[in-house]
Amino acid sequence: MSELPKGWRKASLGEFVKLKNGYAFKSKDFIGESDETVPVLRISDLRNGIASISNAANVHKSKSNERFIIEKGDLLIAMSGATTGKMGVYSSDEVAYQNQRVGNLRLIDEDNSCPIYRNYLIAYLKDDILKKAYGAAQPNISAKELESIEVALAPFNEQIRIADKLDSVLAKVEAAQARLDKIPTILKRFRQSVLAAATSGELTKEWREENVVGLKISPKDVENDAYDVWSSTTEKDIPSSWGYFKLYELGSIQGGGTPRKSVDEYWNGEVPWVTPKDMKIDFISTSKLKVTDIGVTKSSAKYIEKNSLLFVVRGMILAHSFPVAKTLDTVTINQDMKALTPIYQVNSDYLLFTLKSLANVFVELASSSTHGTKRLEAKMYNNVAIPVPSLEEQIEIVRVVSELMTKAALIEKQYKAAKARLDKLTQSILAKAFRGELLGTDESNEIEQVVKASEALHA
Repeated sequence: MSELPKGWRKASLGEFVKLKNGYAFKSKDFIGESDETVPVLRISDLRNGIASISNAANVHKSKSNERFIIEKGDLLIAMSGATTGKMGVYSSDEVAYQNQRVGNLRLIDEDNSCPIYRNYLIAYLKDDILKKAYGAAQPNISAKELESIEVALAPFNEQIRIADKLDSVLAKVEAAQARLDKIPTILKRFRQSVLAAATSGELTKEWREENVVGLKISPKDVENDAYDVWSSTTEKDIPSSWGYFKLYELGSIQGGGTPRKSVDEYWNGEVPWVTPKDMKIDFISTSKLKVTDIGVTKSSAKYIEKNSLLFVVRGMILAHSFPVAKTLDTVTINQDMKALTPIYQVNSDYLLFTLKSLANVFVELASSSTHGTKRLEAKMYNNVAIPVPSLEEQIEIVRVVSELMTKAALIEKQYKAAKARLDKLTQSILAKAFRGELLGTDESNEIEQVVKASEALHA
């Protein structure tokens, strides 16, 4: 530890706070809330820096233990489990009690110590605390280990000044964080809106006024539609020059298969073998597992052409998502997927965007098997109505959508950079504060830059 400012002193954390463990309330004693019960705070009640009784367990007053009362302003910390180290300040006036493995970091000298300074100091030391906790086989915070951490303690008046300054500065950081946290939702809605406009004809409305082209494909409409999927997916109005087509009319659909895992010569080849686990991107040219050509020819797996559309038809992911991607090279797929190779008059990128825009439709059509796994039956996905303009308009739609998606990707990249910068900034500010350097001009400028960046992205 470097030379300290005047009035500061080196100390163990135990000279400033004492970590008190909670009481082992019996789960069988937890009952519904009433006038005769008291709340018991568990690890699960520590969320986002707050210790809340809103979802706390309750025990009858006769089961309470006065030695474990939590007071307003107390700082609680999770002492074990997967969320070891998470903290929360108790700000309620209601009497509550701490459960076992919920630690209470009480000030040793309450009259000459600042509680807010303590809260910031413990937040700053979180990584050091976790290192000691995770040194054991199971994460577990020991009072002895925590209290042994060496710190630099400011005198009382300086503690108050530091706490006030951090309140002011970190409020700006939190405001910037709040703005940044909205960006992913905004981007998701933007992308959905772009796809909706693209597949309804709205995006190319002006283009059609200057370009008169007609469809050059005709519907077959021979597939049995016992579940009225077609009628339920043709409700959206489309331009008069467009047409609705059933999915199976727009190309040839193939299934997949799995070469026998026990035959070594079938695996570790050069042919991508795509499974639902690989379906996390829009364009696929490789996969985690690969097969050999002989593995394909001697199994139910099939070669899928470049520019085909892959989609998942079986798996629990269909409960909330419809993974779809375009192939950039020849691949194979497993039996949980299907591939559609488009006919000449259907642009594969346009079809990709359209299927993505209809994700909710496919999720709703997925049924559950007797084993609980979700699946899309051919009689369902085959009859989904796909809005199709002329090939020329499809190409224009792809051009415009690609430009807009590229802009969205750029904003997302800027968001991630700003978030990473902001995450580091908070810890940097705390480090300065607890070295007695507080905040200099450089740090203030850094905060203003990040705040402005968050405002620009949000706009």
